[in-house]
Amino acid sequence: MLIDKPRIVITAPNSSSGKTLATMGIIYGLRAMGYKVQPFKIGPDFIDPTYLESVSGVHTINLDLWLMGRSGLLRAFSNGCTKSDICVIEGVMGYLDGAYTANDKFFGSTYRISHILKSNIIAVIDVSKTAQTALATVLGLAKFSRGKIGIILNRVASNGHAEYVKKAVNGYSNIVYLGHIYEDESLALEERKLGLVPTSERVIDAVNISKKVSEKINIDAVISLMSRDPLKTGKQQQIKRNLQIKISIALDEAFNFYYWDSIYALKAHGADIEFFSPVNDVPPSEHTNGIIIGGGFPELFASKLSESSSTIRFLSRASAKGIPILAECGGLMYLTKGIYNSDKFYQWVGIFDAKVKMTDRLTIGYSELDTKIDNPITSVGQKIKGHEFHYSNLAEVSMDQNLAFKVIRGSGIDGLRDGLLSYNTIGIYSHLHLGSNIKALQNFLNICSKSNRG
Repeated sequence: MLIDKPRIVITAPNSSSGKTLATMGIIYGLRAMGYKVQPFKIGPDFIDPTYLESVSGVHTINLDLWLMGRSGLLRAFSNGCTKSDICVIEGVMGYLDGAYTANDKFFGSTYRISHILKSNIIAVIDVSKTAQTALATVLGLAKFSRGKIGIILNRVASNGHAEYVKKAVNGYSNIVYLGHIYEDESLALEERKLGLVPTSERVIDAVNISKKVSEKINIDAVISLMSRDPLKTGKQQQIKRNLQIKISIALDEAFNFYYWDSIYALKAHGADIEFFSPVNDVPPSEHTNGIIIGGGFPELFASKLSESSSTIRFLSRASAKGIPILAECGGLMYLTKGIYNSDKFYQWVGIFDAKVKMTDRLTIGYSELDTKIDNPITSVGQKIKGHEFHYSNLAEVSMDQNLAFKVIRGSGIDGLRDGLLSYNTIGIYSHLHLGSNIKALQNFLNICSKSNRG
């Protein structure tokens, strides 16, 4: 299949340069001109995509080489482009930053993926402490681009400040000046130790912020810079649809780390999706066939989650009945006996005989697991890739419990193993991309279709 939709990648020399802010402004400007825009996010991030969604009106699709492989990445891009006029892709970290491998020192980077997608780039440059010297940074990035490179200046002090940089880049035929973003507290996107604060936790006028940003960006020039080279994405997957089954997914302020491409894949395979909310004590429907509890920040809602009595009873009963439950990271935490938080212990679901402790140490990086015990997502000998992203550890883990996976790469629960297993309930620290792990997705749905539905 060939894709020729206009596309552009927004990148930067480093994190916190303003990629998300600039991407929001570009999306707003394109929509104001009448275009249907599909946002993408390079990497395994769950938070930045929510900001792009708030402006585009559609879910952001992640593009990650480790989780998805080249063919899976192209499939996700192709599927995402179907209903859009233009594709806008936000990069990850700095332009060349990725997962270093023996064969590719830029594996998974925005640079590598922009070349796979045959896309030109726009670089967002933080000029808060510089001016003409920004030219050197842009020229360095341009050496790794496919062709012309657009630039947007961020944290500009004044029009005069912007002019200094603009004049410096004049005369370079491969550099296109697109505009600037003023240093303005009203445009700031709040951050904390894990990055941007999720949109579900704060009140943000994303549309107005994006509008203000777009006013200083030449959207016509952005469109002219977009790549239109035909992109071969391979054959579309032939899907064997399962019997109609209901899958309940936790979605609220505490649990919102999901790859929407995975949810689309569940639907494509015949799953009827419903959402429930542990924070608001709204449990799944009685006739659910399977449950997914993703990651998030459950520690910030420890008290409310301990009071979610209806949801706790439902999940405990469902697990005991053998209804498949997949719990990732924050979901795994919630299914333990509880969490030590601010010198107080909050009781949670208690399916797993372990307790949660928060630390100041971030566990982050790609993971790979080797199946040692059959479970709701994989069979013995099957390997699966994921991504870890948490500040918590499990403590007081009972030695009597089964752990389904050996850790090949990553940290898991104890550095060697991952995947607490109880009946058909599996809890792992890795975030999975089921949209690219079709065997795991089908295995989960098959077990759901056979589960005790009471």
